[in-house]
Amino acid sequence: SKGLTIVCSIILPMFANFQELQNQKLHQQKCKLELLSVTDVLSGAYNHRFFNATLDKEIEKSKETNLPVALLMIDIDNFKMCNDVSGHDFGDCILKGTASILKEDAGEENIVCRYGGDEFAVILPGLDLHAASQLAHKIRNLFEIKKAKLFDNHSLTNLTLSMGFSVYPTLAYCKDDLISQADMALYH
Repeated sequence: SKGLTIVCSIILPMFANFQELQNQKLHQQKCKLELLSVTDVLSGAYNHRFFNATLDKEIEKSKETNLPVALLMIDIDNFKMCNDVSGHDFGDCILKGTASILKEDAGEENIVCRYGGDEFAVILPGLDLHAASQLAHKIRNLFEIKKAKLFDNHSLTNLTLSMGFSVYPTLAYCKDDLISQADMALYH
């Protein structure tokens, strides 16, 4: 009985430690899966589903706090031409690089999402029209500086960003209105 007690006192802590390691591993895997479910695989930006859910949350938060939420829509100009001339691998490189620049330059408090194709959306909680405009100009200028280094191709002088934005509740009255106005401003 004494020998069994000694063996149990050794094995039980080892088993508990093993179980704790398994729980940590499962938690890490769950976090990775959750991140994959809301991330665009190609660009590393958040995906369209995450965009919609987050914009809904930010508008609800805006109603409670009376702080605005801006939406910046971004299109990569001449992307199709670069994709057609240099191939889809190079097009993928442009999308990844652009997402990287946007995530770095938009700031941690703002949410960069791939909206579709060669379009990105940045949700800007707490930013008014003036602040959103300043951030858009900053991103465009930094894109111009960084694109040559990132894409390592001198024929990219015509690769630029078009942007449009709107602000809830100052200009837009609901989520659909915010998206529509930002999208319309993008194409103007």
